[in-house]
Amino acid sequence: MSPRVLVTYLCIGLTLTAPSARAQSSAGAGCPTSGGGGTMVGAVDLVYALEGDSAGLRVAAAVLVRAPESWRRRPPPADGPALPGRLATSAHVGATVGPMFVGFEYDSRVVWAGRDPLPLGSANVALVVIDDAGRPRLEGTARVDPLLPLDSPGCRLPTTAEESRVFEAALVEVVRRAGAARDFLDAPRSHR
Repeated sequence: MSPRVLVTYLCIGLTLTAPSARAQSSAGAGCPTSGGGGTMVGAVDLVYALEGDSAGLRVAAAVLVRAPESWRRRPPPADGPALPGRLATSAHVGATVGPMFVGFEYDSRVVWAGRDPLPLGSANVALVVIDDAGRPRLEGTARVDPLLPLDSPGCRLPTTAEESRVFEAALVEVVRRAGAARDFLDAPRSHR
């Protein structure tokens, strides 16, 4: 298993199994909850933020990131990826893509690609392209019905490898509902 795959699965396992401080203080049993992480869909990174309550888990934000493979393989800085100052004091989740932190700030509904803010407005899917120099560009946004189609409603987060696999499949299914996201994911390699 490559280090990148290992980090992705650890990120999912750690962030999805531990309810946020906000969730713990408001419900004790993990409801409502929030969390997030990252995974790969083909050659595209998918960074996501979730919210959940008794009705189920919903996608607060999904960020599809297409970057040159040479850039993506660069390790994050030894002291961690750079975060804008405001993320240190706000509720946010995200994952590292190559040397850059990509995250979602709940209160402002802004996606951060490194130090660059990319406002989502009413959208919940962002399509981001990273150029060879590592500069992010918002290629588009979309809105999808955010409810994840899971057999177990409520805000219980995955705790096993099988539950994580089912969760990831549901997440990708929801994101692909947006035509622009589907086109972004299915673009031939020559367009990446």
